[in-house]
Amino acid sequence: MSIRLSAMALVLAAFSAASCTKEISTSPSNPLPIVISGTVRNTLEAPLGGVTVTATSAGTSVQGFTDVDGRFTLPGLRAGSQEYITVTAQLGGYVKLSRVVEPPLVHQTVNLKLATLSALPIDSSASAQLLPSDVADYVAEPYESDYSWNTKYFSFSTGAEDLVVELTWEHSGNASLQMWWQNTSFASQAAGDKQVIVLPKNRSGVLLIGQPFQAQQLTSATNFTLETRRVTSGNER
Repeated sequence: MSIRLSAMALVLAAFSAASCTKEISTSPSNPLPIVISGTVRNTLEAPLGGVTVTATSAGTSVQGFTDVDGRFTLPGLRAGSQEYITVTAQLGGYVKLSRVVEPPLVHQTVNLKLATLSALPIDSSASAQLLPSDVADYVAEPYESDYSWNTKYFSFSTGAEDLVVELTWEHSGNASLQMWWQNTSFASQAAGDKQVIVLPKNRSGVLLIGQPFQAQQLTSATNFTLETRRVTSGNER
């Protein structure tokens, strides 16, 4: 009798354990909470504090800020196993950056590097330096883009007249610079030993200065100068 009761007790215990165990699903209807952490630095590898970092997946998002060491942690984002996560970092004076990461693990690590965003001078000139450490980026129209190995960024607003931008640089090493208006088909053309682009009136955006794909990655720092002048449409020459 005792043997029979013991056997029954074991069966009941096994049934009880099975009934209390539930498989965890990461489907969109039952997503798991994800922790996203990482760092944000500039192109010289210095940490950036106060950066707004947002993680988004399937219409939900969490947001936080980097500390003085450029570190951030975003807990609590819920994402399914097939849902990609977009992590965006934004700080005044820098180019906004978004990174898409693979369908989630419980803990995702994302390290970001922000490029400086400078103002393009109007009817004036500015000199800067393109560095081998400057970020790579896709240029021109989305999905039909060229590629820049090393990139500088300049915001602009043309006003009531077209804006002609001329780029000159030190022709040393493998430097072969070009300009692009971000997310458009506008690209500079060679004019002697310089590159020239005409930005139409009443438009704003970001002008990219970079080392084009066919020239390979920049091997040394290169000084360049931008000169701009406003002109009446059709009289840019």
